[in-house]
Amino acid sequence: MSLERRDYETQYAFNYNKVDLKDYVTNSLTNGANEYEYKVSDNPIASNMVFLTLKDNLVTGTYKLVFKLYDNNTYIGEVYEYFIIK
Repeated sequence: MSLERRDYETQYAFNYNKVDLKDYVTNSLTNGANEYEYKVSDNPIASNMVFLTLKDNLVTGTYKLVFKLYDNNTYIGEVYEYFIIK
């Protein structure tokens, strides 16, 4: 899983930049293969629950929490969810 923050250089930009999820949550995270990516499970099942606790005083903005599925090092696909920090 990884976290991306919307790029606010222009008013209507839809670009997102990876940020370090460790800077935003208090949870203990396991490093993944790529920068700013963290493992949720080595053996995913049909449904996994992930609970993240956000830190205080975070940078406001629109964020995208991305979950990527890999088969060893082969990228399979991803799902994501948007949220806003005010």
